[in-house]
Amino acid sequence: MKTISLKKVSAVAVASLGFGLLSVVPAQAASTAATTITAASSTLGGSGTAATATGAVGTAVTFTATSTVAATPDVGDTVILTPVLTGTAVVNAASAVTVASTKTSVTPTTTTTVMSFGTPNTSTGAVTGTIAAAGTATVVYGFTPDVPGTYIYTINTTGTADNHTNAAVTFTYTATMTGAKFLTTGNTPAPVAASVTSGSALVAVAGGFAKFTLAQGQTSSLYNITATGMSITGASTQLNRTVDTTQLWTPLNGLNVGGGVQWAPASIAGYITITVASTVAGTGTLTVAPVDSNGLPGTPITGTVTWGSPLTPSAQYSLVKLLDGAVSTDVTTATADTTSTTVSSAAGTQRFTIQVETNDQNGSAITMAALTATITGPGLIGVKDARDATTASGRSLTIPLTGAFGSVSVWGDGSAGVSTISIAVTNSAGVSTALGSKTVTFVGAPAKATVTQNLFIAKAATTLGLTPTTTLGAATSVATTPALTAVVTDAAGIKVVGGSTVKLVSSNTAVITVGTCAELTTDGTSTADTTPTTGVFECSVAGAASALSGQSATVQFQVLNAATGLYDIVATPITFKIGGSIALTKISLDKTAYAPGSGMIMTATATDSSGNAAFDGQTAYVSLAANMTTTGLPATTDYIVNGTTSTTSATGAPTMFAPGTSGAWSVSGKTAATTASPAGVAFTASATITDATAGLITQIDALNAKIVALNALIAKIMKKLGVK
Repeated sequence: MKTISLKKVSAVAVASLGFGLLSVVPAQAASTAATTITAASSTLGGSGTAATATGAVGTAVTFTATSTVAATPDVGDTVILTPVLTGTAVVNAASAVTVASTKTSVTPTTTTTVMSFGTPNTSTGAVTGTIAAAGTATVVYGFTPDVPGTYIYTINTTGTADNHTNAAVTFTYTATMTGAKFLTTGNTPAPVAASVTSGSALVAVAGGFAKFTLAQGQTSSLYNITATGMSITGASTQLNRTVDTTQLWTPLNGLNVGGGVQWAPASIAGYITITVASTVAGTGTLTVAPVDSNGLPGTPITGTVTWGSPLTPSAQYSLVKLLDGAVSTDVTTATADTTSTTVSSAAGTQRFTIQVETNDQNGSAITMAALTATITGPGLIGVKDARDATTASGRSLTIPLTGAFGSVSVWGDGSAGVSTISIAVTNSAGVSTALGSKTVTFVGAPAKATVTQNLFIAKAATTLGLTPTTTLGAATSVATTPALTAVVTDAAGIKVVGGSTVKLVSSNTAVITVGTCAELTTDGTSTADTTPTTGVFECSVAGAASALSGQSATVQFQVLNAATGLYDIVATPITFKIGGSIALTKISLDKTAYAPGSGMIMTATATDSSGNAAFDGQTAYVSLAANMTTTGLPATTDYIVNGTTSTTSATGAPTMFAPGTSGAWSVSGKTAATTASPAGVAFTASATITDATAGLITQIDALNAKIVALNALIAKIMKKLGVK
């Protein structure tokens, strides 16, 4: 059998610790042999003094306990040490200092190899010692008292082996201080612009408040507490765990706390919490002056508050999100506005929800007095003190807010047009701040159709260009280009929402037959455009099987009018022709001479065997090369549309540029193969690249000649006037 006795001593050391419960979960010996744990006499400081001590608040304290193992242990035998904190300074009420358990730590050490202590539990302070041999070991517990009062640490020893006997030893420490002292506040000032620091320096926000907590530390004292640069708005006293009605305080002016407070603490464990406030930015000072038996003030202590700018709602940090339909999604999950901002103007359906979160200039939520929403343009809105407004009740609405959140519902009213919904919040003083606005478009019924013709000459018995789908055509070749593009708009010229019923009508189906039209899921105005069903259509046509070169027919795009039941919304007809394969290609330049680096337009005109424009999509060149470096020389993949291809952009600007040096320039190659010339027809086109320097010299010579003539004229006039 092993007998373990525990006796205690204490020593002063350094350990930054606080107050709270420390416990250790019992461990079990590895063997079934009986283990007895007993408590020996306890001492403080290791020199036979009493197990109590007194010291100043803020001074680190260390208790050292010794454990004696009287017999050889079995392998794995353990002893469990559980420190428990009690006393008058353990936990205080919410209005005073809170003693945090995170300020308590256990630092077990051993002076022999008798016991091997594990790492203390970080949340409970539990520590287990594994018994290695007979002998004596030490374990140290430390803390730092941060308020005056009595701290009692009881160290319990426990175990689960046979014949185990629990034991307990107690250490008592009384923390005192001279005069009053500012302590860490137990309440965080709110609202705040920055974190409140502990002790006598605070940072708060004008319009908010801050708190100072004072501890007296000894009895029979009196204090006058006043404030400058801010106002005292409240005071509360406390003794130990409950409000202390005997710790009297009275207003210095006999009326209210605004004139200052006189405090008469009745106990070493007494506290007072002073609340201060300011409506303007600046620095405020709290002065705590002791009063002697003659009523004269002694040396005071002071605490300061730096009051930042008043909290105001910030358009930069507040969230105003436009979401589809009627939603209740938390605004913080809506990272971006909806891209579907064009909707039907029909009444009776909620089209959008605008969710609002009011944040101040620090990005923190701020509660405002009211939310105001106004819509300009068609439509109706509703407002709600929550994230899910679902009613339509007006055009300019205000609702009180109980928190930092609100929402606006947006509805059509049957009218078409662009609408802007403006959001503002108002504080209790009636000051309004605009948070932002959202723009939506209400679209009316189809009223107009316009067509852009992309291709012109069809081949008999062949579809001209792209067979449309809901995806925008790439338009990099005839095969990826639709024959025509149509746009359906309302009376205001706004593209309608999707779903229009359309068709094509040919004036002569023996020449041109109509194909299909597909409404695009993006109108192609930007790569980020994901607006569904845009009112934009791509359509196809084809050459009739029996059609002949040179024949033509018109095609008209028509839209069903729901009001009349007729296809009476029509676009201007466009003309398509029939052409054959290339039989002849002519090459031409827009000038005979070019300045170095200037734009050059070279055009290839292709006709079929009947002399009519060849059908679209055929390549004009087999090969071509220039005798001088030429930027933008046509590629052999360039294809004809409406009988031609040229070195111009969609706007008609040149895409080919003359060489940078002067001289005789030429381009040669072969045009498209024909029946007569299967390998292609050779061609050459020539021009002169002018000498920029020679031209400049000519201009200078001409200018010099004019100067000489002018000088002669001046001399002649002066001679007549007798001027020498």
